Amino acid sequence: MNDENRRQHGRRAITRTVHMTTGLGPPLKCAMKDVSESGARIMVSDSKASPQEFLLLLKAGLSRWCRVTWRSDNEIGIQFIPPPHSFKTKKE
Repeated sequence: MNDENRRQHGRRAITRTVHMTTGLGPPLKCAMKDVSESGARIMVSDSKASPQEFLLLLKAGLSRWCRVTWRSDNEIGIQFIPPPHSFKTKKE
């Protein structure tokens, strides 16, 4: 069985410059190579340096929270995830 048969959503080839950010430093430039409704394949300079979860900036006003599902030398597979919950503090 190949990867396409195991995927829930079909992937579409794309070449787009995107940026990943955690908010702790400058956004990292990378290239989206394919995308589906549930995730994407991203080309990065060093997959080991990519955070496990991050915000992917797709274009002005459009971003998605992501989690890494696999890594190779210069690519990562990501799953789109819901935004993290905000932490509320008690009022004293």
